Amino acid sequence: NRGLEAPYSVLVFIHGESFEFGAGHPYDGSVLSSYGHVIVVTLNYRLGILGFLRTRPTPDRSPPTSSSGGNLAVKDIDMGLRWVKLNIASFGGDPSRIILVGHDTGAALVNFLLVAPSSKGLFSRVILLSGSALSPWATSHNGESLRLNVGRQTGCISVNKTNEEDDITNCLRSRTLEELLDVQLNSVRFVPRIAPTLPIDERAPDPLYAMEHSSETFITSELMIGVTTTESYNDFNANDIQYGFEEDQRNRILRTYIRNTYVYHLNEIFSAVRNEYTDWDKPIQHPINVRDSTMEALSDGHTVAPLVHVGYLHARRGAKTYFFHFGYQTKEGDYPQNTANDANVVSDANAANNAIAANDAIAANDAIAANDAIAANDAIAANDAIAANDAIAANDAIAANDAIAANDAIAANAANNKNDANAANDTKDANAVNAANTATTKMGSI
Repeated sequence: NRGLEAPYSVLVFIHGESFEFGAGHPYDGSVLSSYGHVIVVTLNYRLGILGFLRTRPTPDRSPPTSSSGGNLAVKDIDMGLRWVKLNIASFGGDPSRIILVGHDTGAALVNFLLVAPSSKGLFSRVILLSGSALSPWATSHNGESLRLNVGRQTGCISVNKTNEEDDITNCLRSRTLEELLDVQLNSVRFVPRIAPTLPIDERAPDPLYAMEHSSETFITSELMIGVTTTESYNDFNANDIQYGFEEDQRNRILRTYIRNTYVYHLNEIFSAVRNEYTDWDKPIQHPINVRDSTMEALSDGHTVAPLVHVGYLHARRGAKTYFFHFGYQTKEGDYPQNTANDANVVSDANAANNAIAANDAIAANDAIAANDAIAANDAIAANDAIAANDAIAANDAIAANDAIAANDAIAANAANNKNDANAANDTKDANAVNAANTATTKMGSI
């Protein structure tokens, strides 16, 4: 920005998110234009098989206007930049100060243009946001199988494979848009169904090699790269993001990513990634922590590390290079994030974890108390049963004693009655003896 007067710097924005859907016109550049005193331009380009399908089996060695080699989306952007370069002065813009900005998949397309000799002079500065040409999703390695699949579904390649080597460009042009959009593409997790195929530019067939050695456009343009705290939210469903997941699911996710991204040494790569992104100081991980570490691993793998590599290659050759990390978390965001720059979010996350742990502890204590109460009730019931048994036994003993006492009393009464009878008999006998003696005495007297 050189001030408030024209000519203004020009910012050309290339939208991203997918190679199959999206558009530039929903991005309103009025606020940025007003506050930044720049002219904001957004471009549309062809998507899906219309923008990236290679329609003949050999790599594109045709002139830039040819459509049979694929990557028409990149050519659309190139033509849009040429129009801006030629006409932006009529809108108060400075054609010597064009800034090319790409986001996500759009950043990968911008990166391809950054190393393409054909785009020399079309822009002076580049900003890559959350994407680069080195990301594993930025290019497709199955362009030929995709061509055969589309050709067979549209009838441009026969089932008996007699015309597999044919250029199907003219045949596809004879099909309606609905027929082309109805083509079903194979889907693999973490891999786009369709993407640019190499080479993008015959004079720079390999973007990595071009950035390391030969690209003049790459080193003469100023470069800014930027990432967010988490680049992998779109790889997870809402339930996983909100509640997290266990380590078994984490391992399955990482194995799937590695299997679909790399070719060799898959087990070694998995072990290295798991070891790097596991907090070994905490043997038991909360599902939220497992979620965060998995997101970090995927973010680094498919976005951050490749983009930082691009920045390194640019800076080591003496070019002006800038890097930023966007970590601001809005309160109205769809999902909460743990960001090092937002202590409140971290505190909230820790508080949530502590609350969960406290609830678990309370629940455990409640369960223990409930078990203790049950055990106490069981003990009381057992004691009551024992006491009842003791009471019954005591009553039985008392009854037995009462019976014995009663029997003893009966026996005593019987003995007393017998004694009384004997005493009576003894009295009768004594009286009889006395009477006899008296009678004898009387008779003796006579």
